[in-house]
Amino acid sequence: MLAIQHPTTNLLIWRGVTIALFPVRATYFVYLIHFHERYKHAGHYLGSTCFLDERLAAHAAGSGARLMEVITQAGIEWELARLWPCESEPEMRQLEKYYKHRHNSGQICPRCNPHLSPDSLVGLRQRHWPFHLFGTSGKRQPMPHETHKKGNDHAAKRNHRRKHSD
Repeated sequence: MLAIQHPTTNLLIWRGVTIALFPVRATYFVYLIHFHERYKHAGHYLGSTCFLDERLAAHAAGSGARLMEVITQAGIEWELARLWPCESEPEMRQLEKYYKHRHNSGQICPRCNPHLSPDSLVGLRQRHWPFHLFGTSGKRQPMPHETHKKGNDHAAKRNHRRKHSD
């Protein structure tokens, strides 16, 4: 029994039957790409999408936006620097417009601005778990139910049975 789910169309094919999965829950993102070296005036690309993986793959292939095509042809490497998740398409468009009109990509890029910490969403996409978000590091403390030693656990049960069998 093979089930194949298509990530972009939200369809499931199972036993030769195509099933539409509902509700379709789109995830909207505004994203910032940092170029490892500037191309003329450009050091960043700011865009938006509801299919992030496909959009980044298109950029890597040198398509999807004219600037990314030129960057690829010039052999300039780039990386995803920031992600802003949005709840709806209008919110996504508004946020993208806001950042594009500010013309300050260098100030909002964690690679260019040392005062910004790395984006945790980008880190998760790169398989880096943001441990700094979850308290302090240190020696592992046992859970309350782990306070018994395994060897003593059997002895405690035996003593409990002896006390209550009389």
